[in-house]
Amino acid sequence: MGNEQSVFLTPNATTPYIFASLDLAKTGPVVMEMPVGAIAGSALDAWQRALSDLGMTGPDQGKGGKYVFVGPGQEAPTAEGAFVDEATWPRQRSGFSRRSQSSTSAGK
Repeated sequence: MGNEQSVFLTPNATTPYIFASLDLAKTGPVVMEMPVGAIAGSALDAWQRALSDLGMTGPDQGKGGKYVFVGPGQEAPTAEGAFVDEATWPRQRSGFSRRSQSSTSAGK
């Protein structure tokens, strides 16, 4: 549950949230698959500058898709129909978060 110290704008106990952090300098390019459905999220750099919206708010518009995150000077792997996002920040660190938008996501 959130409180005045929380980093969430509107957290709640019935919505699944997913967070991850990437270091593209260590891993190289990363391919992430978004499932079809009522999911929305975003990918940000270490300074919280937008890299891409994901899911319903992103280019796949909730239809599912592959997102490829590539650091400066890295070559994107071949992923047919993928949305390629090139990071331009020096340390190549990024993070992403997603949340379900479905009213039935609480396991009802």
